Amino acid sequence: LMNIILEENPDVIGIDETMMKKNEQLEIEGYQIFRNDREKEGGGVLIAVKEEYKEISIEVRKESTFEESLWILVGTKDKIRIGVIYTPQENKVKKKEIKDMYNRIKEEIHISKEKRQKLLIMGDFNCKIGNNSESKIGNKIESKSKELSKGGKFLLELVEKEQLHLVNRSRKCEGKWTRIIGNCQSVLDYILVIKENKDDIKKMYIDENKVITPFRVKNNEEIYSDHNAI
Repeated sequence: LMNIILEENPDVIGIDETMMKKNEQLEIEGYQIFRNDREKEGGGVLIAVKEEYKEISIEVRKESTFEESLWILVGTKDKIRIGVIYTPQENKVKKKEIKDMYNRIKEEIHISKEKRQKLLIMGDFNCKIGNNSESKIGNKIESKSKELSKGGKFLLELVEKEQLHLVNRSRKCEGKWTRIIGNCQSVLDYILVIKENKDDIKKMYIDENKVITPFRVKNNEEIYSDHNAI
């Protein structure tokens, strides 16, 4: 992961499922780190921002009610609100919990719009939006599964009602599958911006070929994350 960061030199990094405990220390040279760690095993989210933006970056919200989310604000005159979200698997949660989560996301969207801030939401939403029609929100994502999960319905409703742009559906998105295990391919991870700011997106790249996706080494074998880097 550190080698990838050094090579890619991103301004902002968002990571889901950090699996870190609160007493564990982490430093990424040249970056300020914001964290929301899970109390128990697994989960956790992180945002790292280049040190040069340290004085103009603040944490504005942290949620561990149901989802794990972390929101920061970067900038002075022109500000961007950045959120990283990790949602539990749908088969382990109730519909009301998912609805409440999307209401909390909606609150951040409304603040962003009211204060005329740009918005970037990224994360593992653990939901499927299936092989549905383009409707009002862009190109469809073709999938072998036509499943529109309960969380997927809430996500699409959020996109449509809040006038968001789902970058996965944009022609600027290269690649499709965000999670691959064997022959099973899924789209579970999404990037969202406010529709009026969609032209700010130059390119989105889903790393299906494992060029910038982190891996660990076990018995001299490279074992990659089952989610592709974006």
